[in-house]
Amino acid sequence: MDSKLIIKDILKKGNINSCGIEECYSDELHIAANVENFKIICLELHKALKMPVSALFATDQRAARGVFIVTCVFMSIKYKKWIFVNVDISGDNPRFNSLSKDMYSANLFEREIKEMFGIEALGNPDARRLKLHDEVWPEGFYPLRKDFDPSSRPEHVEGILHRGEYKFRRIEGDGVFEVPVGPVHAGIIGPGHFRFSVAGEPIINLETRLGFTHRGIEKLMEGKMATEVVKVAECVSGDT
Repeated sequence: MDSKLIIKDILKKGNINSCGIEECYSDELHIAANVENFKIICLELHKALKMPVSALFATDQRAARGVFIVTCVFMSIKYKKWIFVNVDISGDNPRFNSLSKDMYSANLFEREIKEMFGIEALGNPDARRLKLHDEVWPEGFYPLRKDFDPSSRPEHVEGILHRGEYKFRRIEGDGVFEVPVGPVHAGIIGPGHFRFSVAGEPIINLETRLGFTHRGIEKLMEGKMATEVVKVAECVSGDT
């Protein structure tokens, strides 16, 4: 059966009867969504394909079209297809309905989109930053926007927090212990802070904070030729 028809049948269950579906390559399908049905389309694909979100990312097309584009990617093993759901987001009021309350696999992607592009995922229960730590980076610094100046640095005043402390989730109860590890480690791995909430051997909750040596590799690649990008990519930390 034609894979485009299969996808159309899946989307009909969410009352999505009119959206563009294009087969760009033999293993790729691209679905054109709008802000109103983007979440519905993604949820229907998630349920039908029984697959998590493989990727969720943004691109800045404001100079050419006045919008950001947010793309959610699923992999269909059964149909051997990558399925891309693309939606235009207003450049003036960048926001879309969060997927993460219904698909936890979207959560870290949404957090990264917010801190790197300033595009808000409405309803995401976890708005904490991943790499641009609150103690150093103020609001308004969005490094993956095209008009961001890579040479700019946030003004840092010793002892002054820009946005307050990072809020770790606390698990409390009889016999529950919190075990902090890092961010400095004895081995050769990169820095990372981990807080284990344990009750004996079982781990009840793990809080992870990374980004201590975030170097902006993606931004460094902008505007470079393919041969130059290879050299930058070889400098990426292997364990991240």
